[in-house]
Amino acid sequence: MADIEAIERTPLDRSIDVWTTFDLIRASASDFAEKPAFHFLSEGTADEAPLTVSYAELGRRLHQTANAFHRLGVARGDTIAYLLPNQPETIYTLLGGTVAGAVAPINWMLEPAHIAHILAAARARLVVAHDGPEIRAKIESGDRAGEDR
Repeated sequence: MADIEAIERTPLDRSIDVWTTFDLIRASASDFAEKPAFHFLSEGTADEAPLTVSYAELGRRLHQTANAFHRLGVARGDTIAYLLPNQPETIYTLLGGTVAGAVAPINWMLEPAHIAHILAAARARLVVAHDGPEIRAKIESGDRAGEDR
């Protein structure tokens, strides 16, 4: 109990030196540069060698993604929606998007009308989607459904 009381006596702003996800990843990229931030298995098989992304690489990718969103016109207060399967680019989009603006993850398996409704509610300035025919068809179908309203 004494440990907890000692921790509670320390003001929050003196015990925490990072306040955003970007700052946390930047600090981790500095402190743990070559350590794994995550491993990714594209197939999920027992003999597959995982793609390993270090904290330094994650920091670079996050920065690149945020800059790309800014170049595409995203500003603070804008929303970036994404429809992506589980892959490293999804992580970069989520984290880089929070640096550039707000992020609205959308389940790409939803029906087109639901996707269109969420995109409209989120007021998405930009949509990042996997370039697969099924997702493209859903977005295009949802765009047509939105025209009827």
